Amino acid sequence: MNVKKESFILIFGTVLSIVAFVGIKTGHYYVHGLCNCLSGKLFEYIIPLLGLVSVIFLTNGVIVRLIKQSEAASVNVKKAYETMNGISRVTDAMLSNLQLNKIGQIENYMKICGIILGTEGVKLKNMATVSFLAFIKKQKNSLEGNVIYKKGNEMVVDDETIHIDINSRLSLTKGINNVVFSNWYDTVESLEKYQANFEEKIRQKIGMIKNFIIYKIRGFEEGALVFFNYENDVDRYDAEIVRDLVGHVGSLYSIHIKQKENIMLQYTVMRKLADLAERRDPETGKHLLRIQSYCRLIAKTLSAQEKYKEFIDDAFIEDIYYSSPLHDIGKVGIEDRILLKPGKLTQDEMAVMKTHTLIGAETLKGPAFLKMGQDIAHYHHEKWDGTGYPEGLTGKEIPLPARIMALADVYDALVSKRVYKQAFSQETAEAIIKEGIGSHFDPDIGAIFIEHTAKFVEIRNSFQAETGKLAS
Repeated sequence: MNVKKESFILIFGTVLSIVAFVGIKTGHYYVHGLCNCLSGKLFEYIIPLLGLVSVIFLTNGVIVRLIKQSEAASVNVKKAYETMNGISRVTDAMLSNLQLNKIGQIENYMKICGIILGTEGVKLKNMATVSFLAFIKKQKNSLEGNVIYKKGNEMVVDDETIHIDINSRLSLTKGINNVVFSNWYDTVESLEKYQANFEEKIRQKIGMIKNFIIYKIRGFEEGALVFFNYENDVDRYDAEIVRDLVGHVGSLYSIHIKQKENIMLQYTVMRKLADLAERRDPETGKHLLRIQSYCRLIAKTLSAQEKYKEFIDDAFIEDIYYSSPLHDIGKVGIEDRILLKPGKLTQDEMAVMKTHTLIGAETLKGPAFLKMGQDIAHYHHEKWDGTGYPEGLTGKEIPLPARIMALADVYDALVSKRVYKQAFSQETAEAIIKEGIGSHFDPDIGAIFIEHTAKFVEIRNSFQAETGKLAS
């Protein structure tokens, strides 16, 4: 029911009420006069009937108005629910794909652009078609950023960086308080006049602008995140989605910074633990430097293979780089007379030496960040065919980091001088490694050694004369 009809019902009902009221007050005289004139009693019922009709009209008008208010409230509640539900789904999507070890503030803003543009698999009721992400460069006194488009299901960043003077009235950040939304008809009488609100460089990239939502970025980096040309008119609920998502960015970035600090602290602990082994044997220090690089090379190469993509990511590669120096941490529990013996060990001495794997595993037991280091220390002397120690594991029963370490450790031991032997030639070392593929070493890792032998040699030579501390 439209407003005019609703108003008519209320006005007509009110008039009838007045007529009925007046009629009732003077009813006896006038009714009987009319009835005598018309020779009947029909009009004795007219005034009460008018009163009844007026009550019906008034009640109907009030009910209609209440229904309309209820419908409006229902729409608002529904939109609020959709907004919160949208934010919840978006947040879940962000958190489920979150890799804090490699996410930063800009990456988070880009993810939000993808969500609002509809390229992140999260369906919002109202989505933009173009966005603009820019940050203030104070030394240049300008706002610099790029237009981001939706192309099919992909998000495309325009190659040209747009520079806007931050003192310009069209700088996008001037006078903005957190989040602002606007439809063209809110401020001007024509869409053409609305375009005067935007920098020409922006208009050239986007075309005719009909609406926008802008969020002023504050904090570590300042700037603006703008979404243009939503499919439907924008309102405060659309703006709330942008505001809440950017709020999540700040929270996630704080978590990212905190986790980064924790990771660096953890790696410092790892380096200090590895230093214990270096103090027992000066040669070990150079060995650990080379081992780090061998393991990283193998892990990176494996990560390019389809069957390893599920297991090896950037975090794995970084973790094995820092964990690998812990492989022989258990040797701190081996007596010097055995550890530094300049000759072949007896059977009993070898039995004692083998316990360094168990000592190392026990030493690193507990903290989650040392789990890879613990696996490496425990299992790096296991062999693919099950003839290794301490558990006699076979094949993929051996944790992948330990399988990587097994080849890296043996290769470096072969080509390095030790107190109990001279260094083998590169040719001899290669022959021993090749012979051990499928028995001692994981075939996939052995294949990497064969294909990238030159890189192993390059790493060995680069640290040949190195002394000093572990890489950080």
